[in-house]
Amino acid sequence: ATYQHNPNTRAVIHSHGPHAIAMTMNGEDFIPVDFEGQYYFSTIPVISIDYAEYIEKSPMAVAQGLARHKVVIVRGHGVYACAETINLAYKWSCSVELSAKTAWLAAQL
Repeated sequence: ATYQHNPNTRAVIHSHGPHAIAMTMNGEDFIPVDFEGQYYFSTIPVISIDYAEYIEKSPMAVAQGLARHKVVIVRGHGVYACAETINLAYKWSCSVELSAKTAWLAAQL
């Protein structure tokens, strides 16, 4: 669905970074606290989909989110990143997880 609805997308990565998932379980959009995260993403939308409806609703919800953002997070599931190359999509996915880990560590202080 992402490739069909986003003509500039050449690569999509899906990952299950534990910090990104944990930091967005509340369903609120994720705002990075670190420099790199803020540089790449002003905010990362969090999509809430009932687990029972995930298979049915996630393709279009993710595609619509990725039409406006480099990265989206599906609450309780994981990160989806799209880009012109697989390397860049991977970079976005890793950057989100690092930002979430940094936010989690900062919250421990």
